[in-house]
Amino acid sequence: GRTMPSSPLNGGAGQVSAVYADGSWGYGNYNAGYVSLTTHDWHGVTLRSNFTYGRALGTGNQVQATSEYTVLDPWNVHSMYGPQFFDYKFIYSLTMVYQPEWYRNQRGVMGHLLGGWTFAPLFTAHSGGPMSVNNFNGDCESFGEGNCSTGSTLDGAVLNGPFTYGNSAHYNFTVSEGASSNPNGVAVNGNADNGGQNLNMYSNPVGAYNDFRNCVLGFDTSCGSNGNIRCLPYWNMDMSVSKDIGVWKEGKVGATLQFQFVNIFNHVGLYNPYLDISDPADFGVLGTSNPNGGQFNQPRNIEFGIRVHF
Repeated sequence: GRTMPSSPLNGGAGQVSAVYADGSWGYGNYNAGYVSLTTHDWHGVTLRSNFTYGRALGTGNQVQATSEYTVLDPWNVHSMYGPQFFDYKFIYSLTMVYQPEWYRNQRGVMGHLLGGWTFAPLFTAHSGGPMSVNNFNGDCESFGEGNCSTGSTLDGAVLNGPFTYGNSAHYNFTVSEGASSNPNGVAVNGNADNGGQNLNMYSNPVGAYNDFRNCVLGFDTSCGSNGNIRCLPYWNMDMSVSKDIGVWKEGKVGATLQFQFVNIFNHVGLYNPYLDISDPADFGVLGTSNPNGGQFNQPRNIEFGIRVHF
């Protein structure tokens, strides 16, 4: 019936388009444990390695004064409690400098060829962060929701059961028209909205899509938490390689050949898809048709040069 603030009264205009709750009512917490390994010139290796397991939970991490973001239900702030947007369960980092002990004094021809090398990799990785699955055409399905005219607050889709479809990129992916319909008769990745992309976060996007349903007013107690599934994991490696190519005139003159590698393995970091159960054609699609679009990290970049000191 006419229970929503924006619902028309007697065929006229709605009572109000939206109600904002501007106040610092949210709360959150972060807990973590980490393991660290450090070496100092151990067989030529100096490194610092950290592995962190942590959880960041709360009611959202938005600046309310400027974002027009409001809680889903101002009468029950806890209904949005769940993983924060920066809740990365596993984070790993490695910084290392490796100077092989062979031919360190660079004596003879073999010493000048094989000695004087330094390798310095920088590796970072983390597991997938929390990801929202929304219904952009289904606002105001949660009891008490007062913000129905903006995308700042959206009802989250509800899982029908355990989600088992993973969160990795699947390449050379195609879905035929005949096999792309879900039980509701809606095409999933089976029309032009796919943009010709052959990347998807799920090997079975139809099954992943069917794992969600709309939030049901009066039945579901919470449809606002974030992170019922996880987005793509991330890793990257940069490296510096240098070679001391010799010293002349009793150490007064020397040179160093340097190479700097950014994304040395040319690993592609893809933006996560936006997941909207009211737009099944794009569900899980990765690539240029995604509003976030394509690759977020830069391809491999190499710089090299020589430094002469005297």
